[in-house]
Formats: sequence, structure tokens, C-alpha cells
Amino acid sequence: MSDHPLRVHFVWTGSRFPYHARLAIESAIVAMPEARIDLDLVVGENGDVPATDHFRTVAAYDRVEVTRWTPGELFEPCPLGASPYVDLLQRLRSPAAISNLARLAVLYARGGVYLDTDVLVLRGLHRPSVHGSYVGVERVWDGNRSRIERGFGPIAALKATPWAVRWAACRVDSAVWHGRLRLADRISDDGHTREQVNNAVIGAPAESPFIAFALAQALEVDPSIRFALGPNLLDDVVRTEPRLAWVAPTSRFYAVPPGLSHRFFADRTLELPVDAQVMHYVASNHRRLLADLDIDDPRFARETAPFWRRGEQVRTAIGALETPRRIWCVT
Repeated sequence: MSDHPLRVHFVWTGSRFPYHARLAIESAIVAMPEARIDLDLVVGENGDVPATDHFRTVAAYDRVEVTRWTPGELFEPCPLGASPYVDLLQRLRSPAAISNLARLAVLYARGGVYLDTDVLVLRGLHRPSVHGSYVGVERVWDGNRSRIERGFGPIAALKATPWAVRWAACRVDSAVWHGRLRLADRISDDGHTREQVNNAVIGAPAESPFIAFALAQALEVDPSIRFALGPNLLDDVVRTEPRLAWVAPTSRFYAVPPGLSHRFFADRTLELPVDAQVMHYVASNHRRLLADLDIDDPRFARETAPFWRRGEQVRTAIGALETPRRIWCVT
């Protein structure tokens, strides 16, 4: 069994660093105080890093190490070297796509657990150095991938109607009755959804064959298609080579489907499974809410839906575990 602490990676690119990203890192510190937290910054030629108070706060924590990666440095350890991945990176336009590729390179070089910055960690995660590579599945509308890759025609819209009706009913239940009608539990969506691997939580030892295969496959996909380098890539890898990684059930990382992620913020009746380790609330579904979120938001103390409840626990606990005691530096 490895004596080294668990290494937890968060990848960031861009000049902004909002409070929800800080809260994700702090939740990892609270849930896994023995872990080493790596904040991996993907920077351009000028080497600029975020200049916000929230970034400076987490960068000064004793348990957090900030590493600044240029594209060449980031991809040099990859099996095929840096060149094909630097070329691919130059074709990517969104920070999410850059992060999708960068997380694979970081895990291949250093190993550990990668976490998105739109998660809250609930309890400790397994060490890949002991348990091997792993990912988790979530439940998505079964026509979602074809919609993204080939468009959304009349037949697809008709097939989506039962899923959309359930989604609308659950949304109203959360917004108006805070989940008291329990429509998400009463109306089944099993006939209209399927399980798909997500890439918000990835565990892998350094130089893992699972990550090596994913990096190789990343060069074969069309990066202009949304999610091609993200969940779709890892889902294809797992289906092609299932022996390379353990697939955790939905209860571990994705207990609430992405289409119902509003429940994390509004459903006061929502109780997560006893084996849930991570809450993934899908930041892209809640841009306006998260843009206004800050450490002094009164909803942390007032609201009882899971996001606010866990956020308040983290805000309360972090002060006892971490006090910024140093001027942050990067390697």
C-alpha cells in the first residue's frame, strides 16, 4: 500500500477564478485533510495567472501547490510527446475543451484524482495508486449524443418529449415547492436515459494505460464537436477497453442527472446516497447563479438544499484546517 498522500488535481485556464472554484478546492481539503491538492494552471506564452482574491487565497493554503504549465511542458511526458497535443490545443477555442485535454496530460504525468471545479467533495476518494484507474457514470437523455453530433430534427424532438415533460415537472417542483412533491422520485426516466461516463472525476496512477489510451484516442476525434474530448471520449474508451478502468455507479459521483442539477440548489428534500463521494452540480447549467456567488452569500446559512448545506459545512470547517500563511508561488 502506498505511503504517499493522495494527490488531487484541479485544472484551471483563464484570468477569472470565481468563488465556486475556490469552494471546490476547499471542499477537497475538508473531506481529505491528508491529501495534497494540486492547482494546475494552463498558461499561454505570457504566463499570466488569475489575479483574483479567491485565487490568491487558495494558492496560499499550505495543502495547495500551484503549478504553471505551458503547453509544451504539459504534454511533453505524454506517450507521443508534446507536438501532436500542442497542435490540437491550438485548435481548441473553449476553456472547457482545453481543460478536457489538459486533465489527461496531468494525470498521465503525475497520477492522482482529477476533479472539476464544479464539484463539492463529500467524503474521501480512493487512491489510484492502490485501487487503479476509475471513472463514474451518470444518467443522460439517450438521444443527447446524436443531438450534439448530428443536430436536433423533428423525430429526435418527438422522442425527447417524455424526457422533457419529466424535466419540466421536476424543475417546477424544485422552483415552486422546493421538491416537496418528490416528482423526481415518482416519475421514472429509465426508458429515456442511459448511463454514460463523465470526466468530472477521474482517478489514475501515473502513466496509466487507461489515460495513455484516452490520450491516443483524443487525436482521432473531431475537437469541434462539443464533449468530443470530454465525456464522450472517456465513454468510448471505457466501452472499447473496459478492463482499463473501474466504473463507479451513479451514486458515487453523479447521483443527480445533469439535467436535474437544479435540485442541488433548490430541492430541500434531496438526500444524496450514503455512498456519495462527490456532488457534481454542472456549472454550465447555472452560470447566472454562480456568477453572483461569493463567500458572504446569505443562502449558505439560510437554505437547506444540498449545495448550500455542504457549502456552509465547508465554509465553517476550512478556517480550522487552513489559514493562508504564505505568499503563494508557482512552480
